[in-house]
Amino acid sequence: MSSSEALWLEPAGGPSAAELSERRRWWEARSDSFRAHAPAALHADADRRERPAEAHGLCERYLPLDSLRGDLFACLRAWFGPALDELEVDLATSSLGRARSWLDARAELPSLASGLPAELFVRCAAAASAHALLFELFCSPRLGAALTRYPAQLSAIGAALAGESGRALRIWDAGCATGEGTWALARAARDAGASRVAALGTTPWPLELLCAQRRAFPHDPQRTAQLRAALEGLDEASCALSFARHDLRQPPPGRDYDLVACHGVLGGVVQGALPDDLRRLAGAVASGGLLSVTDAFREDRHAAVARALAELGWRELAPGLLRKP
Repeated sequence: MSSSEALWLEPAGGPSAAELSERRRWWEARSDSFRAHAPAALHADADRRERPAEAHGLCERYLPLDSLRGDLFACLRAWFGPALDELEVDLATSSLGRARSWLDARAELPSLASGLPAELFVRCAAAASAHALLFELFCSPRLGAALTRYPAQLSAIGAALAGESGRALRIWDAGCATGEGTWALARAARDAGASRVAALGTTPWPLELLCAQRRAFPHDPQRTAQLRAALEGLDEASCALSFARHDLRQPPPGRDYDLVACHGVLGGVVQGALPDDLRRLAGAVASGGLLSVTDAFREDRHAAVARALAELGWRELAPGLLRKP
């Protein structure tokens, strides 16, 4: 996006040039110290899952995250504060807000050329760049919403829906993030022979919801093009998708869905009594309908969900895919 007219959020005045320059220089000095003294391994692999706790602690010595949060959030609020308030966007819930150290934060920001914080303050000098950075902090591709995120699960869902050929199907994608997975589910249902698909994707995060509703990513034109290419052939007459804000701790947004999917959202291990979030998902499924629960980072999820629902008569068709009695 090259002009403020193209921005999804209305920009305000932005940070003062003097303040921004001061903070950039301070972070450049910190970054120089990091380059000069931190072990080379900390500069290379940005995969946070392979970083021991001491690596995060060492990074904090040179690039203190609380200071970075304070400085960067102040810049973003100077640009978009009123719009963020209107949407109820909490910057503390962004990837930077949830990070343990700069190692976590940079792993969520693939657009960083240098991999160092000083670059962020260069980008905050222009509204369009700050706008893209804001969406990148909330809508990273690492969050798992890609069209091809769960190919085995989509294949199993398509096979299970093959017997529903000619029917109109209702789908709820719970925790849809930026919406790609919802579109993938809709295509799987259409390819299985559904006469019409009505799919609802829900997320509690307002900036994710904007991306899902607009089928675009302000911070990633290539990803936008890939999504829109994948949507070719899915016409509104036979495939109606909508997106809404919803938290899994709330009652379901409707009942009697033919398919409820919750991919990469539920955490922890199911033990003992059925957890409330899983109970709500299961309760939204129609009799004879499907529940798909999987997580690429928790392979124990499949078996745990199957055990919890087997006592209620659910039948497992494939790992993480169950049919309601």
